[in-house]
Amino acid sequence: GLPGLRRLYAGLAVNLWLAPVTSARADLTVDGEYSISDVTEATVEDIESIAAILAPVTVRNPSSVSVSDGSETTVRYRSGELELSASEVADFVTVRGAGEAPEDRGLRVKATLEALGAALSDLGLEDTGEDPRDLGAFLIRWSMADHSFVSLPVDPVAFEGSYLYRPNGLAIIDELSGLVPFPASAFAGQRPRARILNGTTDTDAASRVASQVAALGAEIATVGNAAAFDADATTVLYSDEAFAPVAERIAEFLGAEATRVEEVSDATDIDIELGADLAL
Repeated sequence: GLPGLRRLYAGLAVNLWLAPVTSARADLTVDGEYSISDVTEATVEDIESIAAILAPVTVRNPSSVSVSDGSETTVRYRSGELELSASEVADFVTVRGAGEAPEDRGLRVKATLEALGAALSDLGLEDTGEDPRDLGAFLIRWSMADHSFVSLPVDPVAFEGSYLYRPNGLAIIDELSGLVPFPASAFAGQRPRARILNGTTDTDAASRVASQVAALGAEIATVGNAAAFDADATTVLYSDEAFAPVAERIAEFLGAEATRVEEVSDATDIDIELGADLAL
């Protein structure tokens, strides 16, 4: 991979956690780190490493970025086309503008990533496939293919006379369901595994609900038929209290009750059997 570019996850959508809360990936600027996923991150030095190969980098800034020292506010980056040095690229994607909305910061990061990817492609560099988490490889793939950039949906939370941003879990699920209809877990336990069994004579019932079950937070492990097609009621069973929120959302959608049991199966965490009372 390219120098200094490591531990990066090439996700379908770049997920920007913009809320300055105390967390491992709380903010773009905490400890000088720019987060792309739960477990991988690039430091400012990493960003400068790739920018140094390409500098100056031409970026179109969607809106001006001002900074304040408490007594005076000055414009650090004007709107429009900018030529940035390697150190400026890293600062450009991590700086918190005075009064800047998360959506504007997201657009600024998007413009920077696209500019870096296009510049890498112009150099004729190719993704070797050796490390799918390498940022340089990710940027090359991203710039050459159709892609989506989604800022993390957040809610403002009042804090010490101002406000912070908290990720909106349900909005995130809705957003991602349109991009990845049947997402798989990036790591074990991220999403409960769900099995959907059709216990009715309606042959399309299971396939009809599968995408919505995934949108509600489950990973679809199996879709198939129940042992019989005469189930009167739809059932939702889950095996661990950690899966209760997802199981309850699924049950509400299906018009059923979520019930905790000792064990669903070795292969799944939530068992769904569709019955004749299904009204979807």
